[in-house]
Amino acid sequence: MKTHCTGTATPVRYPLTVQLRRQLAATAGRQGNVAGDGSSSGRSSGRGGSSSSSRQAGGAREPSGSRHSDQAKVESILAGAGLDPAELQRENPTMYSLLTVPLARVLAKVHTDRLTTKAWLLLHPAQLMARICFLAYDVGLKAEHIRTRQQLRSFMRGHCSLLMCDPAGLLAKLDSLVAELPGLAAKLDRLLVLGGTALGLGTEVLLGKASCLLQYGFSKEQLTTIVTRNPMIPTCSWDGKLQPMLMTLEGVLGSRQAVVAAVSKAPQLLVSAMNTIRDNLRALQQLGLTEGEMQRLGARQPQLLVFKLGSAEFQAALRYFEAVLGRPPRQMLVQYPGYLKSSLRRIDYKVSFMDYKRDTHYKASLSWVTFSDENFCQHYKYSPAEFKAWEGQWLQSERAREYGLDKAQEPGVRRFQAARHEGRKAQVTARRKQRLTGADNKEPAA
Repeated sequence: MKTHCTGTATPVRYPLTVQLRRQLAATAGRQGNVAGDGSSSGRSSGRGGSSSSSRQAGGAREPSGSRHSDQAKVESILAGAGLDPAELQRENPTMYSLLTVPLARVLAKVHTDRLTTKAWLLLHPAQLMARICFLAYDVGLKAEHIRTRQQLRSFMRGHCSLLMCDPAGLLAKLDSLVAELPGLAAKLDRLLVLGGTALGLGTEVLLGKASCLLQYGFSKEQLTTIVTRNPMIPTCSWDGKLQPMLMTLEGVLGSRQAVVAAVSKAPQLLVSAMNTIRDNLRALQQLGLTEGEMQRLGARQPQLLVFKLGSAEFQAALRYFEAVLGRPPRQMLVQYPGYLKSSLRRIDYKVSFMDYKRDTHYKASLSWVTFSDENFCQHYKYSPAEFKAWEGQWLQSERAREYGLDKAQEPGVRRFQAARHEGRKAQVTARRKQRLTGADNKEPAA
């Protein structure tokens, strides 16, 4: 039965309270805010991000030598990236005075990257400086999120809307979200880094989807966790994506309460492809699982429903557990589903080493599967150095070659991108074929 959702949450438009801003600033300072190396806490500011505090928490004045040293470093970093410090200071002296060494590095990296990729050229360097200072001081962007060039490029490419938006409008949006989900107050930095696309949506749209999910049965605490772990969820259509997925999961798991519990454990369920879920159900049925067993599997390990259970990689894992460890596929899915999430490469590496040591521990139980390498060696009293040196022998083993484990595995993100690229190519090919077929079927003009 479809859930009727009014989605009538009202945006609350007021600046974050001074107390909350101080709390966010203190949290950012403890965890290493971009604005400083961890010593300077954030600044309490008004609407629009016009921060105007001293460079250290509590208004303490920095030693003159330290201030001049930092200023020289800032100028050197900016000049090295082709920016003119004097021009930036002349165009926006307030924001320039807030530039610390870490912030200058961010600005320099963004400026260099935008010239290389021809992105964000609509923003003048002084405007870019103001936006970065705003994100650091008013929202709490942390240095750990943009430490490497890849992290920085990923952040900036996914958050062009945040760089271009009106700071007052973004603050009002965050205020409304915190009013609806108070738990977000301590996680705004994570939402900022991961949820740039979501924050580009209108306030009413975001609050409407939150209202629908709350009406479905999620608590505010659960919804806060779900949104911060997978900020893509608010970007999905309620009628076209979220509600149909909830109905499908409810049919699989048996109740709304079970769906809420499963999604709380694995938020990616809501943004998974519907065909993946359906294909997985067919795969489980073919393996002989009953309706009750599938419900228990979804409750214990909902993450498995996101995997493509019919893929060659997952089927190889099932074959391995049966052929090498003596655990049939149905037994693994019913009794030991959590072990199926472990890396087959690491599993076989440990099995191979135990075979080399003439041990049969792996036949007695599966608890060792989840051990880290350190705990594995400590538990079975193996030499860590000998265990590490076994890799060369293992890569040449027949079993490693049989299961394709001797080849370096690409990171999950790259595999996902490659799969998505192949899927798009297949869609384009299918559309082209359809159009060509349609053109061939047309009768020639008289």
